[in-house]
Amino acid sequence: MADLPIVSALMLTTHPRRNAFVRDALAAFHLQTYPAAELVIVNDGRPMRAAGPRQRVIQVPPHLPLGAKRNIGLCAARGDYVAMWDDDDFSLPERLAQQVKLARATGAHYVRSTVVWLADESLRVARMFHNFCYCTAMFRRATALGCGGFPEIDIAEDVGLFQRLEDIEPRWAFRDSDWYVHRRHRTNISRLREGTTLETMGRRYGVDVRRSQRDVDALNRRISLLRRMRPAPAAPAGRLPADLRGVLLPPRCALSRGFSLQRVRRSPAGYVAEFRSPEGRPRRVPISPAAVPACEWLIEWGEEPFALVDAIDRCGARLAVLERLVGALRGAGVLWTSSDGRRNCYLYRGHPENRGPGTGGSPRRVERAD
Repeated sequence: MADLPIVSALMLTTHPRRNAFVRDALAAFHLQTYPAAELVIVNDGRPMRAAGPRQRVIQVPPHLPLGAKRNIGLCAARGDYVAMWDDDDFSLPERLAQQVKLARATGAHYVRSTVVWLADESLRVARMFHNFCYCTAMFRRATALGCGGFPEIDIAEDVGLFQRLEDIEPRWAFRDSDWYVHRRHRTNISRLREGTTLETMGRRYGVDVRRSQRDVDALNRRISLLRRMRPAPAAPAGRLPADLRGVLLPPRCALSRGFSLQRVRRSPAGYVAEFRSPEGRPRRVPISPAAVPACEWLIEWGEEPFALVDAIDRCGARLAVLERLVGALRGAGVLWTSSDGRRNCYLYRGHPENRGPGTGGSPRRVERAD
């Protein structure tokens, strides 16, 4: 386990409207043979709770674009890799294990299958389709954040991310892997444009894959058996682990209470960010030349909380540079980060004002509007 990269399966859903589909997506995740995986659920419906210890639920407002919701899940993910995990599709148990094996063997930043099985609303497979398979993707989280994440649009946001990845030219790896089942139903996004379905597109462009009826029947029997073997609760229910209780948001950062970033200047020893403490005393933090644009952006941003993806989008800094900068500022006590990502509840550190009387010097929680 220590040698395995962590994979975060990213799923968007609306509770309870899509629960009939979510049951199968949850079962497919818990049946995966790859052990080092977590499921990050981004929900824009009624509040829901995780169905197992390897799941986390992030509650977001309704009507956000799909790309924005995917970016929230991308920031909250803890894995080295992120796998697309549509709430209405079904992945066979070997999916994540085979994708990680392919990524490690090739050194690829992005892997996907070039084929998917097509099934009806009851998840009964009818045919196989070739080439239009972005739903099977798995990619490095750091690489996706480094290129700006998903474009915040409602249709083809996954295609937009992969076009951004093409611009920075990471290593890609594709295989004809038959471990993904795409379910066709009346609310598929791809059916919104002129009523076109993947099946009709397959017939029109000649990319249906011929498979024997014996193979199709064997797969349907296997899926039926797997759906009866659900090792997790059928619906989103149960309890979160003690350190993940409540509705989670991506970890966020902000200047510690009372601190302000005044300017960035060059000194004989290198670049220095000058802060003013609540008592009015200056505090200087050495920074790298690559972090100067991020600090200048932070002067304009002010005291509001931000996620690293905000800084990547607005100042163009690389993820590794931002992570080193955040570490240096936290070490100097001028920046805080939310310890668990909870909405409106952050743990402030690094200043005497954060220690209330009679608390024995322990940090206290401070409520802050999001």
